[in-house]
Amino acid sequence: MDEQLLKDFLATVEKYNYDYDVVMPKFPELQGYDLQLLKDYAATAQKYNYDYSVINPKFPEFKLDGVPALKKKKKLWHLLEATWKLLGNLLQVRLHRNQI
Repeated sequence: MDEQLLKDFLATVEKYNYDYDVVMPKFPELQGYDLQLLKDYAATAQKYNYDYSVINPKFPEFKLDGVPALKKKKKLWHLLEATWKLLGNLLQVRLHRNQI
């Protein structure tokens, strides 16, 4: 998700005095997100004085770094699998050399 979209959302939330019935139709891009999550984001933004370096990491659901959290986990898993495979191959080579 684009951070600017959430910044625009927060500005609109404040403009309309936290009336989410008015705000939400203006952001169809956020339709798939839980309303409570969006409200929590707005409250957290206000609490931390709109310091996005503090706020955004608290909301991985928005995938603000551009890489979905699930994709990160899959990449890590593939890296671990590749490492184990390499270690297994090295062990086999070492065992084979010891037998010769």
